[in-house]
Amino acid sequence: MNRDRLAELIRQPKVQREIFRGYEGSYYSIGFLRNPENRGEFAIRVRIEGEDDSSIPPQITLDGHAIPIITATHYKLPRPLSA
Repeated sequence: MNRDRLAELIRQPKVQREIFRGYEGSYYSIGFLRNPENRGEFAIRVRIEGEDDSSIPPQITLDGHAIPIITATHYKLPRPLSA
């Protein structure tokens, strides 16, 4: 799957609901990166505030492609820059 299509898909509420279906935290971040296990493919990068990532699936199928989900825990919202 190319990056433009993946970027389009992960913006869709339906896809985000599937990824975060059991997540109970207040905030998260979602994006994508090169798959560290196969640099020719992409993976979804998820950051969540807590330490329990068991509600995030290890992969999702989009357009017939199994896309791995890499989850990072202990995510903190960025602080706004002071004016």
